[in-house]
Amino acid sequence: MRRLTLSLLFATLLVPALTFAQETTPPAPTEGPRIVLDRATMARLFEGSLVDPATAAPDVFLQKKTVADWASDGRACEGCPRRRAAAAYFQAVLINVFYNIGNQARGEETAKISFKSWWNNMKYGFEWDDNPFVTNQFGHPYQGNNYFTAGRANGLSYWESAALTAFGSASWEYFGENNYASFNDIVNTTLGGIALGESFLRAAWMIRDTHATGKSRMWQEIAAMAIDPVGGANRFISGDSHRVSDKPATFRPASSSVVASLGALWQGNNDNAFSESPSAFLEMDVVYGTPLEGRGRTPFEAFTVNIRMGGGQGLSDVRVRGRLFGQPLNDGKFHIALAHSFDYVANKAYKFGRQGFDMVLSKRLGAREGTSVVVFGGGGVTAQGAVDRVALTTAPATASSETETDGEEERDYDYGPGTTFGGSAVFERKGRAFFDLAYQGYQIYVVDGVRSNHVLQRFRMDLLIPLHRRLAFGTAGEYFYRKTYFATGGERRDKFPQARIYLAWR
Repeated sequence: MRRLTLSLLFATLLVPALTFAQETTPPAPTEGPRIVLDRATMARLFEGSLVDPATAAPDVFLQKKTVADWASDGRACEGCPRRRAAAAYFQAVLINVFYNIGNQARGEETAKISFKSWWNNMKYGFEWDDNPFVTNQFGHPYQGNNYFTAGRANGLSYWESAALTAFGSASWEYFGENNYASFNDIVNTTLGGIALGESFLRAAWMIRDTHATGKSRMWQEIAAMAIDPVGGANRFISGDSHRVSDKPATFRPASSSVVASLGALWQGNNDNAFSESPSAFLEMDVVYGTPLEGRGRTPFEAFTVNIRMGGGQGLSDVRVRGRLFGQPLNDGKFHIALAHSFDYVANKAYKFGRQGFDMVLSKRLGAREGTSVVVFGGGGVTAQGAVDRVALTTAPATASSETETDGEEERDYDYGPGTTFGGSAVFERKGRAFFDLAYQGYQIYVVDGVRSNHVLQRFRMDLLIPLHRRLAFGTAGEYFYRKTYFATGGERRDKFPQARIYLAWR
């Protein structure tokens, strides 16, 4: 969370004290040419090309914004940011400088960089580092999100911004810290940064109304900047934060929904005994576009985000699924999608982080009187996963009870690739989900840490009952089950039940 705080501070420092004068020009129409009185027109008039107002045609003082105008300004569309590739890479370096200054202010030894540390890093190569779980599995992806949105805020495409994220990650590992470059950080920052960056960017655009003016527009831009600090800062600095234009078509989803939940959570243990006092939690679920419908070739034009805070942890659950490819099959009876996935889970059951890709096959059944059910299932690969380390509690008599480690004694979690598998059934009434039954499984084969193979499973049942208009009451039961197979012999089982009650605003 320290990286999140630093990023918000970074955006604040970049944005000068701006005030918004109340606009008197009415919002432009969404179609056809738009007539505005802008600074460029006034500048030309006062630079020697003045025309006698008494004899001039009325439109001399007005400028029609045509395609040629915004295209010549370096924009891909009227509401798109100017394309400035050099500025994007400069900002990536500036982000690294900012994070290094923040680390120095906190007294971090790794922030004391020099030409010698840079040369040592380049000579040594990669290692697996021992940073805390939240730093590696969420802090680094969030930092990668800053690089990615710097690219998007400067007119780069999704794939160009992905390359910028890799550049920012690598330059930080070699030149932002004095410890050796970390392989796990390169993967987490790059892949996690892309997933968080594009979803946060698009979520911020859901808040903005680029036809609005005055104070309402200012507060919209500030709220959007809280989600996308670097993109928001660029908009304030460039003046796009108060520029009236059409919203870019690529950031207008076919549909969207947001559900905010506040409630209490009870957690159990291996004996199925629940805690007497519950923990409060706040959860946000966002569905952008139609992830399981339609033909899609634009990355993240449809995605889902789930964020949960509380429940015994400051940040306990973050899940992102961004569609990279979508295609209806068999005349629309089925749908297949490829998704870029990010997972961060931290609770009493287990700590787990993942960067991976999933293939999902889905089908919608029935539409009787407005009720339908969407069933889907699939699996995928984990490019890099992290899971908290557990001790072998029982072992065969012929096997050693000592675990085999790979160097990182201070780290309490292990790294490795793996697979995923699972399925779900979502029942809907008039387009709104009211019952969800889901199963998700993860398998991680440890290559750095205690040599073992982890199988993590999660069962969930969620019921949502409408109360009044957008308000609903929800109850949910979850069951976490982990089985760990140790390379030295023996295995361990852990089970954790969990129950929730909450109020949801849809």
